[in-house]
Amino acid sequence: MTEIFRRTTLSRTADAEPVRIAYLEKGRPEPGTPSFVVAPGIWEPAERALPLLEAVDGHAVAVSFRGRGDSDTPRRGYDLEHHLGDLEAVVDASGAECLCLLGFSRGVGYALGYAARHRSRVAGMVLVDSKARHSAPQPGTADMWKGRTHLGRPIPEFIRGIALDGMERESREVLFWDELPLLDVPVLVLRGTWRESPIPSNVSEEDASRYERLLRFGEVIEFERSGHMIPDEEPERYVATVKRFFHALRKKSVP
Repeated sequence: MTEIFRRTTLSRTADAEPVRIAYLEKGRPEPGTPSFVVAPGIWEPAERALPLLEAVDGHAVAVSFRGRGDSDTPRRGYDLEHHLGDLEAVVDASGAECLCLLGFSRGVGYALGYAARHRSRVAGMVLVDSKARHSAPQPGTADMWKGRTHLGRPIPEFIRGIALDGMERESREVLFWDELPLLDVPVLVLRGTWRESPIPSNVSEEDASRYERLLRFGEVIEFERSGHMIPDEEPERYVATVKRFFHALRKKSVP
């Protein structure tokens, strides 16, 4: 198995100090072949994507956005622009020229924001259980996350309170539905449909139909035994589905 390395790079945005961003990387970019890049959810460090990095072939990268995992935690700088700066810095540092972007939950907004800026570099996307938007958290959201646990571990073990407070204070809603018809690459949308899940899906039937209508080369796959946390509720099917999609992209890119 190809070794996975822990690396860091600097994220720079016009209105904020440089921030050291940690990421995981397996392999190196291959000319003409897409790299696999993971934008995790609101509290997730890059390590949460290890099952995907280990499963896919070729070059693969996962980001710990600011305030998560081993990345720095600035006092300010937590809107979409700053997270896109983190993602851009990691992609550039990794040398990836052509990407398959996977965004989970809040990471969907980061992935779509990156694609809107760098459409020519994106060969495919996997959007996991989120609407096509970057949301503005409601008052009290940061405190809610600070008091929650996931799989027996407190959320503050993964993300610092400063980052949660910053996102609640600074984030503005940005909708990406109008960007979807401009994507001329394969897009896979994963949606949980298990209504009894402790954490329900973020994608309604109406949202799923909207994705199908707006995406030129899109497919919505339902996970009947999952709510929102598809990577934890159906991990084997999740990894196999993503691996199959990325393998098809890699195969298509080979002359």
